[in-house]
Amino acid sequence: MLLLCYNRPEYLQKTLRSLFDEAEGAARLPVYVSQDGDHGPTAEVARGFNVTLWQRPRVALLGPKQQGQAYLAQHYKWALDRVLLERGHSHAILLEDDMVFSPDFVRFFAQTAWLLDADPTLWCVSSWNDNGFESLVQPADASRLFRTDFFPGLGWMLRRQLWRDELSPRFPLE
Repeated sequence: MLLLCYNRPEYLQKTLRSLFDEAEGAARLPVYVSQDGDHGPTAEVARGFNVTLWQRPRVALLGPKQQGQAYLAQHYKWALDRVLLERGHSHAILLEDDMVFSPDFVRFFAQTAWLLDADPTLWCVSSWNDNGFESLVQPADASRLFRTDFFPGLGWMLRRQLWRDELSPRFPLE
């Protein structure tokens, strides 16, 4: 699991607490916290958990007037290259520092990873559903998966081969 953060220690604390206290099986997986920069209070929160902390040098690759979304794009590429290419993990589950988790979060990805291997037209599996609120889900639909062409973000998994062969070589700097 790859959790990206920047400078919000209170959010990171809540997210890591939720991950390890609520998501069954999370403690058995390697968790990498990738911080964009070296904000001390945020790094201290990460160090309080059983995670590997990486700190990306926050350098404006596009010049001094680089926009915030460029830092984010550069951080994503840097972190995904590290976890998938350098560390050689077959899949990465991407998390952000303001998430809370359901008990079946890890199990969901364990049960769906094979889909990414079986169908190369799938780019990711996501745990997020804009319509997944309890009041909107019918009991008969609670365990169904839906395919969409909309990138849902927030708690998603991709496989190394897609990242290595298609996305990383042409990932934008902004």
